[in-house]
Parts: sequence; structure tokens; C-alpha cells
Amino acid sequence: MTYNKYKANLSKEKFFKNWTQEQVSLMSEEQKNFAYAVYELKCDVFNRDSFTCQNEGCKYCKNVKEWPKLTVHHIKHKRNGGEDKLRNCVLICKGSHSAFNRGKDVIKFGDKENLPPHIRGHTFRLHVVEEVNWKEVKKQVTDMKREIKLRVKGMQTGMDADSKHWFNLTMEQMIVLMKFLDRKYIDYENEE
Repeated sequence: MTYNKYKANLSKEKFFKNWTQEQVSLMSEEQKNFAYAVYELKCDVFNRDSFTCQNEGCKYCKNVKEWPKLTVHHIKHKRNGGEDKLRNCVLICKGSHSAFNRGKDVIKFGDKENLPPHIRGHTFRLHVVEEVNWKEVKKQVTDMKREIKLRVKGMQTGMDADSKHWFNLTMEQMIVLMKFLDRKYIDYENEE
């Protein structure tokens, strides 16, 4: 697969000449500007990165017999406020991109002059949020409440007023409580 359309940065008029008149007529001026800006960014990224995957030692590119499928990766994801800017984009193969976005692999950038300075020589790993079984947490909290009631009742009946003290929670109980307190109340209303 070649990426000839990104080798020469076409003018806006020449860029839309490759489109059908029907496609262009359905687009607003804002949509045309956006489409052309994306094309310009891709041209800049592909040319800066020499049409090669920038993931150092990429194991996915080595397994491809022909030209690897390349994609523009946002260093700071757009969903996290990352912008469509040259310094926030880098060229990697689809295998690396997919594995990184699933949290299965890292992206390691070499110390190449073409790369933006803030990523040179760095390794990036996607933070994968631990899946929490909220039904299990709810059950653990219910069990904990039951245990606390028994302890408090035992303290009230078996001790005099001067010897009543708070009792300690285990680390596991603290973690369960933190998970429980971190959850929005609306999530509990929707559960049966």
C-alpha cells in the first residue's frame, strides 16, 4: 500500500478536484475546511516521519510482507483534549496502533530528529482502568456493614463506657470502601 496522495501537499482546489461534484455540493464550507485541514496534517505527518512506522522495534511491521498499513496516532488522545497538531501526531502502523489502544502493547519512540522533542526517546503505555464488579463490591459492603453492626453491638453490651474504642479495618475492607465511595449514586439506582 502506498500513500502517494500524502507526498505532495495539494492546494484546496486541487484536493477537492479528486472528489465528485455531488460529494462537494453536500458539504458545508466548514466541513470542507475540516476535511482539507485533516489532509494537510496527514501530509505533514507522513512526510516528516518518512512514511514509516515510528514505533522503534515494531513487531507488527516485521510480520508484514509488503508495505505496512500506516495511521496517524495522537500522542495525547483527542478525547483527553489532544489537538490535531503536528507536534501531537506521529505515524505508526495499524498493528501498533490497535495493540496500544487496547492496552496490550507500548509505543517506544527512538531519539530521531524528525520526532517532536517531547516524545523523543520515550515509551508510552495506555493506562487501562481496572474493571470493577460492582455487584461483588456491593455484596462486600453489605457484609462489612453486618460485621460492623455485630462489633458495635458487642462493644455496647460487653464493655463499660470508658473502654469503648473504635476498631480497626483491614486493608481489604478499606479498598472495598474506597471503591464503594468512588461510585456515583446514580449507578446504584439503576441496579436491581
